[in-house]
Amino acid sequence: MVIFVTGTDTGVGKTTFSTALVRFWRSKGYNAIGLKPISTGQREDALRLWEASAKTIALDAINPFHFSQPLAPAIASWLEGKEIKLEEIKKAISSAIDSYSHVVIEGIGGWLTPLSRKWLLKDLVQVLHCPVLLIAHTRLGFLNHSFLSIESILKAGVTLKGIILNRYPGLEIDPMAVELLKERYDLPIAFMDNLDKTPFNYPQWLDETS
Repeated sequence: MVIFVTGTDTGVGKTTFSTALVRFWRSKGYNAIGLKPISTGQREDALRLWEASAKTIALDAINPFHFSQPLAPAIASWLEGKEIKLEEIKKAISSAIDSYSHVVIEGIGGWLTPLSRKWLLKDLVQVLHCPVLLIAHTRLGFLNHSFLSIESILKAGVTLKGIILNRYPGLEIDPMAVELLKERYDLPIAFMDNLDKTPFNYPQWLDETS
């Protein structure tokens, strides 16, 4: 199983969910890893995935493209005089996942984050041909952000497995908002609650083939 985790924005819980998913899979005996193909700024997300993967693979294989400035990859790579090429990323990912049964690939930023002057994150997912899982924040405005992301993912012609709503501590979600999301797109929805302190609730629909 390979799943690509993207978000409605940066800082919505992609790494927290991805690391929890890798740990869950490994606890079940699966040979699982998490990848962060592209990172900018600190490598904290990649390091967390490396640790969740029991360090069974080199950090540079988990995170082959890293740029020092905490900016969009298109800008961070340009400042270093480099260019991100989709085929190179695809090759690095394919090489890393050959020996693993379960793989989480964590994106950077949101679905339309620019990787270069030409390519967006969605273009990478399209060449990878893997299903997508969307992580959404639940702050005010999450419906708009979720609708925009879902519409773009579906338009890209990739499979959207479902949505994870990240419930921030002390922030209540309006149940009517969740119903609107369900009615409009008829997608599986699961909730994520402070995963660093609460048990991981594995969404069983991730195992469905459709």
